[in-house]
Order: sequence, then C-alpha cells, then structure tokens
Amino acid sequence: MKSRSRIGLAISVVFVLVAISWLAFPPADREPSYQGKPFSVWLRDFDTAQGSAEYAAAQSAIQHFGTNVVPRLIYYLRRRDPPFYAQWISLKSRFNLLRGEVDYAVVWQRRAAHACGALGPMAEACFPALTEAMNEPGASADVGNGLSRMMPSSVPVLTNVLATGSVVARCRAADNLVTAFSHPGVEGMARTALISALHDSDREVRKAAASAFQFWNTNLHVVVPELTRVLSDPDPSVRGNAATSLGNFGNPAKAAIPELLKLLQDTNPYVSGSVADRAAAMMSRIDPAAAARAGVQ
Repeated sequence: MKSRSRIGLAISVVFVLVAISWLAFPPADREPSYQGKPFSVWLRDFDTAQGSAEYAAAQSAIQHFGTNVVPRLIYYLRRRDPPFYAQWISLKSRFNLLRGEVDYAVVWQRRAAHACGALGPMAEACFPALTEAMNEPGASADVGNGLSRMMPSSVPVLTNVLATGSVVARCRAADNLVTAFSHPGVEGMARTALISALHDSDREVRKAAASAFQFWNTNLHVVVPELTRVLSDPDPSVRGNAATSLGNFGNPAKAAIPELLKLLQDTNPYVSGSVADRAAAMMSRIDPAAAARAGVQ
C-alpha cells in the first residue's frame, strides 16, 4: 500500500512539475527568428548594458520583427511565475537538476519592456500590459525606461501610473517623465501630474517628482511656485531636490529666493552636504546678488 502511495505521489509531483513548466514557458514552435536567432534569444540580449553592441543588435532585431512580435511581448509582460515555482527551482537545485540559467517572470518583463522601447510607437498595443508590469517591483525601472522611449504617446500611461500605481511604480513614473517637457502636446499633462505628485503622501514619490522638474524649460511661471512651496516639505530630501530644480531654472526662479533664504539654516543631510549647502548653491545660480547679500560664498 505504501509503495502505491509513493508511486501516486511521484506521479502527482511529475504532473505538477509538467504543469508548471507549461505555464512558465511559452510554446516555441512558431517563434520567429532573425539572422538565425529566435526571438526569445534576442530578448535575452537586453540583459547587456545599454550602449553595448549586443544591446544595439537586439534593438535592430526587434525593429526588424516589428509589430509581428507585439503579441509575444504582451505575453512576456503579463507573464507571472506559477504557484510554487520558486520552490520547484529550489527542489531542482537540491537534486542538481538545474540546467542553464533560471529566468523568473520578472526577468522576461524587463526584457520585453526594453523591446517595447526599441519599437517605440509601434508597440502602443502593449500599453495595458506595460501598466501592469510597472507595478511589479523588480520590473518597474525597466518598464519606465521603455515607456520613456515611447513618448509622447506613452505620457498618458506614465501619468496614470503616477496617480494610481504602487509607491515604487509612482516613483519610477515620475523619474521617467523628466523629458516630457520636450513634447509640447503632452507637456501640460505631465506637468499637472508631477505637480499633483508633489502632494503625494509618500516622501519618495514627492522626492522623485521634485527631481523630475530639474530640466523643465517651459511654463516655469506655473512650476516655480509649486516647487517653492515644496521647499518647506517635512522631508529634507524633498526640500533639497526642489532647491536643485529651482537652481537649474536660473533667474526665472527668482521668486523662490525668500524661501531659499530660510533653508540656509537647514542642517539636515542632503547628498554630500546639507540642505543649507544646496540652498546656498542654488541661490548663487538664481540671483548672485541676493546670495552675496545673504553672505553666501
């Protein structure tokens, strides 16, 4: 009886493992190829550094595939590890059954996001799946990077994530809206979303939003008052980031000088110095005369 139970248990385990394998990996029979390499192999090349020859070749390959691979990209973006997958990997490792590298779903999400960035607007059909993947902590940075390369059409996606996503996703969305000012058609949408994020309940999101304005060069009459208000934020890093962005604006941020003067006594740490150090440096950029009167060197 015990022998039959063991056999039944073994069959059950094999069945579960087969099911997990089927869920974890897509069928490869119709996978397109380019220059003798399957699509999934090209995706793996996005693991290399941006700017490397391998990464550039992967981008070219994805552009060659074009919209034909969008359904597969959506599959990878929505891929999730099946139940007990980590335990299965651990079990295989225990019995020395692992062959090659182990790719969890989040790794494929990251690769697919880079591929979407390479396709640009041609991958707009991936926006819903990219939004979902943005909320995966291990994928959000790469997904945000991909979306930033799909502007201006991706700005509504990033602003939606900034308003409704997880804390990590909101931070990365703010980071990746940093160049939205260069797209006049969506600048207003991005600016409004970032200003709203300056009021976020999470300090990391406020910090990211304050930093996202650092290169803004339009509608500063709207942005400067909002960042000036943030100079009194309870978190020192938020105050410091707001000061940095205002300093980058130069003279158009002159209205912020009174609030920056208040920060000259702020001894809280910020980057390599204090918030006071940052305020002093930014005052010198915005209004050298006012800085000199305040004794800023």
